[in-house]
Amino acid sequence: MTQLLIFISLILHGVTFFVIFGLYQKLQKVNEGESHFNKRVQETEDLFSSYLLEIKDENKKFIDTISKINHQPSASRHKTERSKATIETKVEEPIPFPNYETSEETSKTFQPETIEVNDRSEQPSIQTQIMHLYQNGYTIEEIAKRLNKGNTEIELIVKFNQKMYN
Repeated sequence: MTQLLIFISLILHGVTFFVIFGLYQKLQKVNEGESHFNKRVQETEDLFSSYLLEIKDENKKFIDTISKINHQPSASRHKTERSKATIETKVEEPIPFPNYETSEETSKTFQPETIEVNDRSEQPSIQTQIMHLYQNGYTIEEIAKRLNKGNTEIELIVKFNQKMYN
C-alpha cells in the first residue's frame, strides 16, 4: 500500500513540475513581450523628440525670416505701400447695362423653359480600371503613373483580383 502511495506521490510531483515549467515559459514570453513593448515605446519617443527638434528649428528659421522682413528699411516698406495704393486706384468702374423696356404682358407671361438633365455617367471603379489596363498589357508601373496611384497599391489590387478569379 505504501508503494502505491509513493507511486501516486511521484506522479503528482511530476505533473506539478510540468505545470510549473509551463507557467515559467509563459512568464518568460510575457516578459519578452513587455521588453519588446518598452523598446517600441522608446523608439516612438525618440522619433517624436526628433520631430519636435526639427519643428523647433523650422520655427526659429521662420521667426528669423519674419523679423528680417519686419526690420526692412522704411523706404522699401513705403514702396510696397505705394504700389498697393496704385493697384487700388486702378480698379475700373463697372460698365452699365442698357435698359431694355419690357411690357408688363411679356414679363407676366414669360416662363423660362425647364430642362431636365439626367446625365448619370458612372465611371468604373479604380479596381475595374486597374484590371482592364492590366489585362490590356500595361505594366504595374504604367498603370500607377496613368491612374496616379502607388505601385504597391496597384500590385496588391492585381494580386488580390488574380487570386479571386483564378
